[in-house]
Amino acid sequence: MAMKSVEKCWVRIPFFFLHLYNTVIDEVRNRLGSAFLHDRGWGFFERMIAEYEALHTNLLIGDGREAATLGEIYQGAIGPAETLGHIVKLKKLSVVTAAHRFPESGRLTHWRSGVVIKNADGAQFGDVCVYRESADGNGDSVLCALQAKKLGSLLSAGALQDEHYKIAGTIQKIPHGSILEREGIKRAHIITVLITTTDITDDAFSTAHEIDLNWNFETRETLKKKHKLGDKEVDQILENMPYRSYDDLIQKVPAMSTKNLDKETGFLPYQDFQPEKKAP
Repeated sequence: MAMKSVEKCWVRIPFFFLHLYNTVIDEVRNRLGSAFLHDRGWGFFERMIAEYEALHTNLLIGDGREAATLGEIYQGAIGPAETLGHIVKLKKLSVVTAAHRFPESGRLTHWRSGVVIKNADGAQFGDVCVYRESADGNGDSVLCALQAKKLGSLLSAGALQDEHYKIAGTIQKIPHGSILEREGIKRAHIITVLITTTDITDDAFSTAHEIDLNWNFETRETLKKKHKLGDKEVDQILENMPYRSYDDLIQKVPAMSTKNLDKETGFLPYQDFQPEKKAP
C-alpha cells in the first residue's frame, strides 16, 4: 500500500488475487479474466505459479509450521489420498529461472537447495519444479513437476495420463552415472501437478483406480510396501519402465518371474488385462 495523498491511497494487489476477488463479486464481467489470464504471455503465468509456490510455503513457515501434507500445500488438488497425505518438511523457498531445460540438460546441480525452478522453455519435465524432503524419514522425498496448461478444450483423463508419462519418462532417461543420478534424482517420488485455466471433464479422474493398480505408475514407496520388493529389484523396475505386458516385465526384470505378483496390477495404457498370479 502506498499513500499518495491524505484522501487517496494506492493498493497493490497481485493480479491473481484480484482475479479471484472479481470471480466472487462478479463486478467486471469478461474483462479481468481476459486481461490477466489470456492476453498475458504464457511465461508470465508460469512465473506466477512459481512465485505462488514459494509464497505459500514461506507463509506456512512464517506461521510456525515445520512440515505439511501435499494436500495442504496444493489445496483443492484432486488425487490419491496416499499422495495428498504425504508429509514433507517445509524449507524456505526462493524462485530461480533455469537457463537450460531441467533435468534434460543435466546442468542444474542445486535443485535440492530450497529453490523453486522456473524451467526453460520447451522443457519436458515441468514448467515449474520443486524438491521436497520427506518429513518422516521413511517415505520418499518428492520432486514436484508443476505443469501449466492453457487449453481450448476440456482437460481429459487421457491428457492427464500423457502428461504424467512424459514427466516420469524424462527422469528415467537421465544417463546412468550422471551428476543428477548421483544426487538421487531417480530415487525421488515424482509428483505431477497439473494447473490449468480450462474446465476439466467429469471423467478426468475416473482412471485413478487404474493408475493406482498399474506397473507403469508404481513408485519406490509402493513397490516396497505393496509388492514387498528389495532395493535392487525396485531400482531395476523404475529404470526399465514402461512395461507393455507381464512378459515384458519379467524380460526386463527377470527376478520378477519368481515373485508372487498382485493379480490386480495391470499395464495400462498398453494392456488392460491382469497377469496371472504366480505361485510363491
